Order: sequence, then structure tokens, then C-alpha cells
Amino acid sequence: MTLRTLAASIALIVLAAPLVWGADPPAEPKAEIQDRIEQLEKQIRELKELREKQLEKDARTRDIKEPCVAAVGGADVCSCLAENLPRGVDFVTYVRMMSPAKDEVDKRVLEMVKAARERCVK
Repeated sequence: MTLRTLAASIALIVLAAPLVWGADPPAEPKAEIQDRIEQLEKQIRELKELREKQLEKDARTRDIKEPCVAAVGGADVCSCLAENLPRGVDFVTYVRMMSPAKDEVDKRVLEMVKAARERCVK
């Protein structure tokens, strides 16, 4: 269901509800109608923001998981890493951080990466 369809469905429900119960729709002041419209628009914006965040999360997971599976072959480990690595750490960065030369690595991020690895690699 698209956001446009959802918004249209909500608007129809709000407008048709009084007709379903056989009552005449109450005459609402324009301010109340405008308030309802603003609330629906706010809900639509929030749904769009949630959808955008989910798309970003899906892209991040894909960007980590696909090269990981190609290199490691373990889909479970790669899925776990994709969900647990800190933001800004892709698979190539993960491999670089886990390699012996760690002098240039932020120690705090390195600890987060190690924690993700311990959680995923058994």
C-alpha cells in the first residue's frame, strides 16, 4: 500500500464515517477541518520519513552483506555483521580494521567493530 493510497483511505474513512451510521455529518468549523487535514499531512510526512529510514537501512545492510557473502560465504555471519557494525563502517573498512595494521584506526570504533565480530563470528 502506497502512502498516497493510505492517505486517501484515511481521508475517506474520516469523511464517510458519519454516513455509515446514518447520521447527518455535523457541521464542523473550518478550523477543525483544517486541523484534521494538518494531522493527516503530519502522519503522511512521518510515514515518508520512516520509509526513507528503512530504505537507508536496507541499502546499508545490502552494502555490507553482499561483499561479505562474496568473500566469506557465510550468509548468517554477514547478516549479523550488517546489522551490528557501527554506522560508517562498511565491509571493506571492517576487513581493514580487523587486519594487523590498526595504528590509524579510531580505538572506540575498533572496539565497536570487535564487539560486532564477537557477536557474529562463533
